[in-house]
Amino acid sequence: MPAQQYLYTYYSNQASMGVSVIIPAYDEDTRLIPSLKSIVQYMDRQKIDHEIIIVDDSSKNPITHIKGLPNNHINILRNSSNRGKGYSVRRGMLAAEKDHIMFTDSDLAAPIEELDKLMGYIEDGYDIAVASRNLEGSEIVVRQPLYRRLLGKGFPLLVNLLGLSRLKDTQCGLKLFTRDAARQLARLQTIDGFAFDAEIMHIAEKRGMRVAEVPVKWVDKEGSKVRIMKDSLSMFSDLIRIRINSWAGKYEKKKQRREDNRNH
Repeated sequence: MPAQQYLYTYYSNQASMGVSVIIPAYDEDTRLIPSLKSIVQYMDRQKIDHEIIIVDDSSKNPITHIKGLPNNHINILRNSSNRGKGYSVRRGMLAAEKDHIMFTDSDLAAPIEELDKLMGYIEDGYDIAVASRNLEGSEIVVRQPLYRRLLGKGFPLLVNLLGLSRLKDTQCGLKLFTRDAARQLARLQTIDGFAFDAEIMHIAEKRGMRVAEVPVKWVDKEGSKVRIMKDSLSMFSDLIRIRINSWAGKYEKKKQRREDNRNH
């Protein structure tokens, strides 16, 4: 799906609405502060009502101990044990209070300004807008190492072959949802690891949500927490689990899964 060009100011027609920014984080001492400053500056510049929810996945050095954290609308949730990126995003989405809910990786490899493009689709009536590195028009400024590029190309191919999603890039770490869509997906999500993106995109498509895939600028940053062998095997296993769950009808049930934000 080709990207449309949205040149107006973000929230030009919906200034009263806001954004919850979910950031899953694990041992992000060096990368988190610059990203938070960029997000806060962007939101303030665009006059966007916002909250930032950092979900600390039981980092060795708790995020609350990091010096230099901006104090603008930031809420930190800490998991009592290391639960995974998918669990952390789900917890953040269920805690979010604004009308739009986005999640982004802590390194902002897709710069926060790319949110303008995604928001244009939400304003046009889409339920979800996802950033993509694999579409015509995507701008890769700094490439990932070869092994990560191969994983980045191979994983979506497996997702497509298994009939889980039509997207060219399920794993790009910038996604924007209406609040209703985010809550529905979070309550049905079962995958706690890195493959959770593929699961929520499968659920969205299965439930008839309108999903836009949008080419974005991408600047690779060092410090990825993906362990190539272990996590690749786990992600493949999770894809099979998603396929089985789908065949079993688990994503069609109106399951209201209760998730509170207490440590457990």
